[in-house]
Amino acid sequence: MENVWSRQARRKRHQQFLTVQAKNEGDGDEVGGSHEVFDEEEAMLGFKVLVKQTGAQNVEVRIRWTKGNDAVLFESFCGMLKRKVGGR
Repeated sequence: MENVWSRQARRKRHQQFLTVQAKNEGDGDEVGGSHEVFDEEEAMLGFKVLVKQTGAQNVEVRIRWTKGNDAVLFESFCGMLKRKVGGR
């Protein structure tokens, strides 16, 4: 639906958690998990991923941008995926 992999998104999510926690502090309620409904029409980024084994130890990953207008968001996602795949 939106950028959830960057440092900025993690800080935003943590701030929202702290806000909800402070709001519920006196109520005795526990903060539960988020169960968001995925709406494809509202998604900021759409992509297809092709993973192909090219050798015994080699894998090729191709990402095709299919939805959205924000090139920086797509490049950020590709960079995150490259770091995650390349680090293993």
